[in-house]
Amino acid sequence: MAFIYYEDKRDFMLKFFHRPILLSIGIIFLVAAILAFRFFKFVVIGHDYMYYLGNTFALTVALNAQHFSLTGLQIAPVILNNLGYGIRIFTPILSHLVPALIFLFLKLFGIGSISLALKLFQFFIIFGSGLGMYYAVIKITHHKTVALLSAVFYLSFPYFLSEFYVRSALGEALCFVGLPVVFLSCYQFLTGQYKKFFYHFIFGFAVIFFSHLITALYTAIIFIIVILSNFRSWYKQKIAWLACVKVFITCCLLFAPFLVSLLEHRFAVDYVVFHNTDLRSQMNVADSTLRPRHYLFFNNLDANDIVFTLNPVVLVLVLVAIVKFKAMKSKNNLVTKTFLIALIMSGICLILACFPFFWLHVPKLFNFIQYPWRLTVFVALLLSFAAATPFLFLRLNKVGYFLTGLVIILTVVISYKTTNLVKITDLDNIDYTSATNLFAVGTYYESLSTAGKNNFNNLLKREGLVRIVNASKSETKTSTKILVDDTPYLLFTIEQTDPSLKTVLELPRLYYLGYQIVFTKPNKEKVPLSYQQNQFGLIQIETQGSGQVEVKYVGTFWYRLSLIIFAFTILTLVIAMVLDLKRVDSGKKKIQNNS
Repeated sequence: MAFIYYEDKRDFMLKFFHRPILLSIGIIFLVAAILAFRFFKFVVIGHDYMYYLGNTFALTVALNAQHFSLTGLQIAPVILNNLGYGIRIFTPILSHLVPALIFLFLKLFGIGSISLALKLFQFFIIFGSGLGMYYAVIKITHHKTVALLSAVFYLSFPYFLSEFYVRSALGEALCFVGLPVVFLSCYQFLTGQYKKFFYHFIFGFAVIFFSHLITALYTAIIFIIVILSNFRSWYKQKIAWLACVKVFITCCLLFAPFLVSLLEHRFAVDYVVFHNTDLRSQMNVADSTLRPRHYLFFNNLDANDIVFTLNPVVLVLVLVAIVKFKAMKSKNNLVTKTFLIALIMSGICLILACFPFFWLHVPKLFNFIQYPWRLTVFVALLLSFAAATPFLFLRLNKVGYFLTGLVIILTVVISYKTTNLVKITDLDNIDYTSATNLFAVGTYYESLSTAGKNNFNNLLKREGLVRIVNASKSETKTSTKILVDDTPYLLFTIEQTDPSLKTVLELPRLYYLGYQIVFTKPNKEKVPLSYQQNQFGLIQIETQGSGQVEVKYVGTFWYRLSLIIFAFTILTLVIAMVLDLKRVDSGKKKIQNNS
């Protein structure tokens, strides 16, 4: 918990190793291990498993590339016949990068299994989500039992488990780690703790943003709604406005590489992801809404069905909290207000997930949710907190410990049913290259240009060669030879018997913005070449005479600048946190000396 910047270091260590906290962390770890047992024992192939497997494998290849560069991570090798697939212009990298780094770490010990790396990553998500929830709730309620139960409810939520066992949607699952921290930051803003709000929001929202854009969009919307609903309580405070401006500017700087790349490609070419078709059509979004019964009863489900059912233990405890509302208000008014906000917002999310009317009358931006039931992620967060609040009244005696243990056991046992809805497949002998080639593109090929999608089947069959397009004029006089093909880096020679003849070449690269292409003549003169996207979605250039062509991805000027801004922002945040920590430490020492 390195982001607890405002506590004395020694006090924090003492608290961390205090038995109740250690016991709570141990229980969270045990529950996470129980819920993760089946995907450690087997390989669970959910809806998106091959997508994450393929992209993780591609990223390990990129990280091991001889011509490795940070800018080059924009472009994934191996995927789609090694044509330089630019998935990271639209899909955040975190849920691919972490398992790739785990794989490379395991490889140091001779364990070269990407499926094991993904299993460990999934366990870290479950355990990390529990820790994040525990940390957030203990800061809100200052009650260890409430924090522990919130964490158990959260990581045992059937929909959360479906993210692993049914969907294998690791990007969306990773958002569960950041959401509790954003929830805490919201509480801190409403209670005037603006400095703490700033750091917690930036940390939590960054995890969400770099994991899953749709969840990030709706997290921002819900956060703004909650803040504006309490507008009267803070609008006269300059420090509150300053905190909002700081958060907005910091987010823009922190997410600059992604946003710049997104805007560049939005205005440069026609991409599938910008079309309001397929999953983002208004009718499809409306038709994807659920029925209330999906949240209230366990149905006879098969391995392809997502479990939306609310855990009965959670439902009962939420009802108890509503009955005890007045008593809760007299005991802790701030927690009661937070409970009320959580209850209202979770209710709104449930309504939006179940009724299509709203989705037929909203701006197109909202259609990016694709499936309204994705709002269940917020229901899981908010109801997990709300369900634990009745334990504010619990005395920590034998009866209290018994009730707490009973609730934990019932919750885990009921939720464990979700882990039985799995499809078991043996991946020991998988051909990663073949699997990556097709499945890592995604079902709807959204990260392709329209030209690339229209020629998708042809691209899958295309050999990774430099092709001469105007072959009718130069096929007997021109030849090419690839020297290095280290996607996105490419080096090849062109032999031209007639120095005056111009040759049009098609390069095996799909991602076209940000390449630096240099033609070196026999006399060592270097000539920069311009390029464009051809009808197949690949890069096309024109050369004259013999020479050597070097194709290197360096990123556009604005993208390189955004990377510098990103690095500077990270460094500034770290320095600011260290200075704030020292300032608080010195303030505490002065108080101790004066006393």
